[in-house]
Amino acid sequence: MIELAAEEGYGAVRIGELVTLAGVSRPTFYEYFKEKSDCLRAAIEHLQQRLLGEARERIAGGGSQEALAAALRALVAFASSSPRQARVLMVESMAGGPRALDARDQGIGAIASVVEGVYETAPGGASAPDVSPALAIGGVYRLLACRLRRGEEVREELSEELARWLAAYARPLDRHRWRALSPSAPRTIPDASPPLLKPARPAKKATRPSEQATAERERILFAAAEIAEQDGYAAASIAEICKRAGVDHRAFHRAFERRRDVIAALHERFFQHLMTVSAGAFFGEASWPERIWDAGLAFGQSAEQEPTLAYVSFVEGPAAGPEAVQRYDDLVNAFTIFLEQGDQQGSEANGPSTVAREAIAWTTHEANYARARTHGEQGIVELLAPLAFVVLAPFLGVAAADRFIDRKLGEEPS
Repeated sequence: MIELAAEEGYGAVRIGELVTLAGVSRPTFYEYFKEKSDCLRAAIEHLQQRLLGEARERIAGGGSQEALAAALRALVAFASSSPRQARVLMVESMAGGPRALDARDQGIGAIASVVEGVYETAPGGASAPDVSPALAIGGVYRLLACRLRRGEEVREELSEELARWLAAYARPLDRHRWRALSPSAPRTIPDASPPLLKPARPAKKATRPSEQATAERERILFAAAEIAEQDGYAAASIAEICKRAGVDHRAFHRAFERRRDVIAALHERFFQHLMTVSAGAFFGEASWPERIWDAGLAFGQSAEQEPTLAYVSFVEGPAAGPEAVQRYDDLVNAFTIFLEQGDQQGSEANGPSTVAREAIAWTTHEANYARARTHGEQGIVELLAPLAFVVLAPFLGVAAADRFIDRKLGEEPS
């Protein structure tokens, strides 16, 4: 599984070629695994155990200041020395459905727990980055995945760039405020705009062909989104989508060539909406920190108001193939544009490095993914303060970022 998924991508792997490469029979495969996704999950768990062991070795013996940086060094070293295995762990895991995602997230959580264990035994005055280890590790998974998808060599020097990024958040452990991702409740603005996705009523017989086609397309989109949210992208077969939407296969193929095109259309609609509302909010205030705050609030509100689209885009999108993954990259690259105006905000002439900006963007995106996976148990708006700290501290410094966030939270009634 590791060899084939690294070479072809998980979506292209077939059980027939898998058992041929493994030198076993189909019945033998089914003695161990119920289906292909179970095999991928086991492969991810196997690779996670190896990575966890390497992370433990690097973290052991170091102080609290270096624990998270050491964990990230383990990730970079793994991607550098074993890029094919790292591709399966960091890229293909996102395309394997709920069980593969569970294995990925549990592996990240296990490494984060080792880091937290160091913090628990350190004296209160010891210093450490005031960011969530799980989010930082998940963000670097994504940063490395982006390079691996492009076929780039991951160099060990990347570790030092990431260590400098983490150093921007350092403060004594007994003064940490944001590492635990404590929720806050900034002001929310009710959105009177119509939902981006809603069930369309069956077209009447007298409806014009163009209107009927539009209604059928909307029902297909709504049905696919519901199925993907409830059971994952793999369950959203054309037959199931047609059944849920109340259309036949001909109607489906008039609207879309392939089922992955449906997910791409859903993501495109959500992506365009997020960029419109975020950019509109970003350019509405004079100071850059204010712009970041308002853009983050608008982004979070939009994601919360469209939970099904958020889940499909942030969680199930990568399973829909390279086009959907490219839209992921486009979304993050667009976010880094908002960071450009942060230069000259603090003491450093040119602000954080390009790698640090990538890490900021991917870490906040990991938060969007994590919240979408909980199906709204905790909204992204509630995490605006700690995520704003992730964005602002490398530009403003820890103290100035705190002051700005405290002022915003004081202004915004719960």
